[in-house]
Amino acid sequence: MHYANPIFPNFYAVLAGTSGLPRKTTSWSRSRDLVDATQDTSEDPTVRPPVQIIHGMGSAEGLLDALDGRGRVVVMVADEFRTLLAKGKQEGSILVPCLTELFSCRDYRLQTRQKTVWAVEPFMSIVANTTVSWLEQSLAESDVLGGFAGRFLYIIGDPKQPLPYPQARQGEV
Repeated sequence: MHYANPIFPNFYAVLAGTSGLPRKTTSWSRSRDLVDATQDTSEDPTVRPPVQIIHGMGSAEGLLDALDGRGRVVVMVADEFRTLLAKGKQEGSILVPCLTELFSCRDYRLQTRQKTVWAVEPFMSIVANTTVSWLEQSLAESDVLGGFAGRFLYIIGDPKQPLPYPQARQGEV
């Protein structure tokens, strides 16, 4: 299939459902186990893992600092998508436009008052959780029309019966 731009396997996803029942956090936790299994367990603090997981983000500059290196993969985890949107809507914030642009995995340059921050060959994914009602309340028309909301895959979970005693994962006691 021909496509005008390169396609990368990064993703932005929002897991949405009622509180407690669809197991949004549990889903991410199991995925995190897979990521952790691929990491270097070196005790050397200078060894950076091939996949860096960051929790939330307050600014575009902080995000670009996390993406500081060719071949780096960053997964941003937003335990509450509404919080990420609120940070992006603060006066002077360029977090939402930055995330919108970074989805294409193209080099990104940000000029601040003190310095220029570059993300070279950035590769980032986002996993966020929220409730359906908070998602409806938080997404603004400008998020949709500006392209930010359209970069996300929204996974809406159906409530399940509680699992008071979930089965242990392989290797757990």
